[in-house]
Amino acid sequence: MDTSRLHEEPLGSLLVLSARLPQQRWGGYPATHHNLTPAGVAVLTAPGMHGGDLGHRQVAEKCRFR
Repeated sequence: MDTSRLHEEPLGSLLVLSARLPQQRWGGYPATHHNLTPAGVAVLTAPGMHGGDLGHRQVAEKCRFR
């Protein structure tokens, strides 16, 4: 990537670009090391983020699964 002209880019484009690399690296870690998809990570973290014991339906709602 040619970084000599980044100062000419809109701020929104730079923010999107800056978010992609960590997102790609984090997305690859659970898959590579634990055989988990992003949806699997969401399911595993939903109960802790939403106050403890959740039923299947509640986990699906919190993760926005249909």
